[in-house]
Amino acid sequence: MADERSAFRFDPRDRHINQSMDGSDLMSELSIVRAQKSSSEFALSSAQIKHESKIKTLKTEKEIIESEKNNLVNEHNSLKRKYELLEFERNCDQSKMRNFQRNLDDRINYILQSSSSLGSSLTLETERLRDEVLNYEKQLTDLQSAHFQLQARVKELEALLELRSLRLKELEMYVEEKSTELKELTELKSTVFKLNSEKAILEERILLESNRTKMPEGYDRFMKGASYVAKLEMEHDRLKATFKNLSQERAKWLITDEENSELRNQVEILKKWRERALIAENTLLEKETLMNSLMPKITSPLSDNHSSISTLRRLERENEILLSEQGEINAKNKELLTILKATQDNETHLRDHLQAILIKLQDLKKIRRRGSQITELLTKENNLCQNLLDSYILHENDTFIIPSEYRKSMYNLKELFNDFNENDKEYTTNFNNLFKLTEKIGNTNKADDSYSDVSSNCSAYESDRALVKKLRQEISELEVNNEELRAKNIELTNKLEIYNMQGMCDTENTKILTYKYHPGEIIKQNLSSEISELRLLTERQRQRIQTLIGIF
Repeated sequence: MADERSAFRFDPRDRHINQSMDGSDLMSELSIVRAQKSSSEFALSSAQIKHESKIKTLKTEKEIIESEKNNLVNEHNSLKRKYELLEFERNCDQSKMRNFQRNLDDRINYILQSSSSLGSSLTLETERLRDEVLNYEKQLTDLQSAHFQLQARVKELEALLELRSLRLKELEMYVEEKSTELKELTELKSTVFKLNSEKAILEERILLESNRTKMPEGYDRFMKGASYVAKLEMEHDRLKATFKNLSQERAKWLITDEENSELRNQVEILKKWRERALIAENTLLEKETLMNSLMPKITSPLSDNHSSISTLRRLERENEILLSEQGEINAKNKELLTILKATQDNETHLRDHLQAILIKLQDLKKIRRRGSQITELLTKENNLCQNLLDSYILHENDTFIIPSEYRKSMYNLKELFNDFNENDKEYTTNFNNLFKLTEKIGNTNKADDSYSDVSSNCSAYESDRALVKKLRQEISELEVNNEELRAKNIELTNKLEIYNMQGMCDTENTKILTYKYHPGEIIKQNLSSEISELRLLTERQRQRIQTLIGIF
């Protein structure tokens, strides 16, 4: 019977040994799964970073290409409009020059009638005219070559537009490919989530089996929890320091906001004082005009003159006082403007700093999530240790005795866990306060967006002013060219008048010669077309300047 009892007692130990062997196998499998998970997470994060950087570069390239495309389209449209205007003006000038040609033909007939008497002089003049015609023909060829160059430029721009459109299509295809790759990454994330779920299931199985393991294994596992507690305490101290810095910066920001409101109130008061001073000046001017108009008419006694002089002196003193106050107000206004500029610079600096703080708070949110996960793990480990204690508590018939060292260690671990829970509560309250503070800061940033709108309007105003200056310079250049062309036109009209005067002769003694195409008409057509182009350009520039002046 004693042998049977001893055998019955030794059976549970053998079972514990077998179960410990199974637990070690499961721990090895869990370590393999953890290594796989870490490698997959690292690969996933690196791939995401690469793809995000590529997508950002592609977006920037796409925006640049779209802006270039828009610029090219605008240039193409402007060149088309110029070409259409040139053709229209060319047709108008052709019609005008036909009429002019008829008139010139009549004049040439008169000139040819008088050519018999003035043959020698006309031969010299014809040679000179031939030279001028050659020069004008050269100018015509130059203008035609410039016209062909403009047409070639238009064709090149159209080809560039086609190339840019093809490049945009290629970029869109590339973006679609990257979107498919992102979808594949989401699928990989889903697989990682599945692996995490499988890991959780395995951990639960390990916990269930660890309830039956020996005492040293549970003790070592809980010692890892103490290291986690130390890390969390360090993070808690760091968060307290950041919260103090945030509160200090928030106080500084509120002080600057109050100073800005005070400065604005002072500026409004100064504006009111300035209006009062202007009203007083206007009243003084009106009274002076009245006195100057009434002085020759009035023939009152000396007492009246004395009273009027005293009132004038009093008004002059008041005017001097108001002018001195106005000077002081202007000086204060300048000082306030300098202070406002300094405060605006400080506000921009604080906004940048707040954005950096918000980024840090987002990182703290991530740390908080990790801390919550760690607390969950520690609670699980605490429950595990309590289950171990419960499993090792023996009944009345058992002869085993729990060692006192193990009891002390478990008691110390319970105290550590309670302290950790208290620290975690403080940690969560501080986090909630931080997040409320970030929401307030976000609301204030939304309220302060109006200042950014004002600065953007100022920048747009400066760009418009620069554009107006450029347009004025172009108009001055065009006016100079217009004056030169007018001088040339006057010279040509004088020459035509001379030719007309020379053509006044007898028809009986003159011979009539007719030319099909007179070179002077072609030259005049070209000059008239250039003059009309310049006039149209000047009118357009003036209209643009008038519109810009009306906007400002």
